[in-house]
Amino acid sequence: MKKIKALVLLQLKTMLKQPAVLLVFAGLPFLGSLFLIYALQPIFDRDAYVEPFHVALADKDDSLETRAIIHQLASSEEFSRVVEFIRTSESEGLELLENNEAAAMAVIPENFSEDLRIGKNTPVQVVGNPQRPLQYQLFLAVMESGADLISAAQSGVNTVHFFLREEIDSQSLNQEVQQAIIDFTFTSLGRNQIFVTETLSETGIFTLEEYYFAAAATALSLITGFLLLVLMRNEFSQSMNKRLMLAGCTPGVKVTADFLTSFLVLAAQLTVFIGGYFLIVNHSLGNNFFPLVTAASLGAAVTAMFFTLLSSFLLGQFGEAVIGISVLFVLLLLGGAVLPLAFFQEWAGDAGSYTFTYWMREGLMAASFFGDEETIRNSTAVMAGFTALFFTGAWINERRKAG
Repeated sequence: MKKIKALVLLQLKTMLKQPAVLLVFAGLPFLGSLFLIYALQPIFDRDAYVEPFHVALADKDDSLETRAIIHQLASSEEFSRVVEFIRTSESEGLELLENNEAAAMAVIPENFSEDLRIGKNTPVQVVGNPQRPLQYQLFLAVMESGADLISAAQSGVNTVHFFLREEIDSQSLNQEVQQAIIDFTFTSLGRNQIFVTETLSETGIFTLEEYYFAAAATALSLITGFLLLVLMRNEFSQSMNKRLMLAGCTPGVKVTADFLTSFLVLAAQLTVFIGGYFLIVNHSLGNNFFPLVTAASLGAAVTAMFFTLLSSFLLGQFGEAVIGISVLFVLLLLGGAVLPLAFFQEWAGDAGSYTFTYWMREGLMAASFFGDEETIRNSTAVMAGFTALFFTGAWINERRKAG
């Protein structure tokens, strides 16, 4: 134990003597937190893709029916999120379009409701603002869908009229048909529960912000682990390692000391990153504090042990850098730290579940944002298993080099 402690202290002191190294390791968590919270915020805000806009509305008919139709459109929960109507005249509406104060204008013509009663096609005029084509097309699509509903209602009434025309006198039938057209039109436009909607998310029950918090923590650990690999190779030459072996540092001592050095740095970085993020967003962990500590500690441990294993191979400086960067890229990609695995082919998602980065991200996400306990248990168990496996591999390699 004394030899392990002495070697860890030697490695830490060597790193602490370099201000540039300290600056990089201390700055990465803060830069990661700021990037996650501010630079990526527009991606996390799903409602920000289409900003709310105004639509000028000129109702020349101004009847009970047109006022009811306008009310139904304006009271739609989905529609009201992005559209606000401005009641105005046609000339004033055109001025709003020219001044870019409205994205579109809808003009309801005179006698619209009377024509609707007799089944006459009198379309609503929609005028678009060329400076805001996206909002105009969105509003036009909603208006076209409303027109399709009205057409469907009228088609149903016309079908009934066709089959009853020989059984009921024409005057009574026409009166009933005219009233039915109005009734069915309002019924169709007012059916807010035509179907049940459900949003499929590429990140499951978690938001994109919650997902990328865990992904950023995983990526930060991998990048830092790789930097530690390069730094420790440069600072502790092969001749120094041989002298340590002659002084009684067995392969087990060497592997354990390398692991603990990396683990302490990674654990400190994750603490700063996670703590800083939760402090800024004012997120409360509640009863999830200890599961998060466990997941973060095992994440730091498995990452440290992985790069300790990589450093135990006789790859040379160039080979170690090439292989390290390649493995780093693959682990980030398959672990879902770059993009959610739902964006990849199914085989990539299956392969990702065999990486420790996948389970590290899953564990951090579930423990931080009240995920299911089974995911937390599985992720911690897998990370612990990977850590033991990597330790065994590094110990075997160090024994082989010592022999």
